[in-house]
Amino acid sequence: ERIVVDDLCKRAECKEGPGAVCKVANTLFPKGFSCAGTRKAVLELKQLAESKGAFQTKVLKTAGAFHTPLMCPAQNKLQAALDKVHPNMKPPSCAVYMNVTGQ
Repeated sequence: ERIVVDDLCKRAECKEGPGAVCKVANTLFPKGFSCAGTRKAVLELKQLAESKGAFQTKVLKTAGAFHTPLMCPAQNKLQAALDKVHPNMKPPSCAVYMNVTGQ
């Protein structure tokens, strides 16, 4: 459950120490989550989850710790670029569907 994974992430952050980040990045399906953060914290999370009987844990190779505070510098750059082009943007010409919750 999400509350269990959030707790394990906090424990992994505490074990790594200052600067550690470990967060649920996405809800994939009920009781299925992807997590992201600093390498040591994520590896600690993997061990903690396995010790708690997780069905599956896997460390994925990704380009970044998306949906975590580690991406704030990229977010700031993207926001500046969007602010620059915003006056020239137009409404979409087709339907746009979004999935925020993963449910």
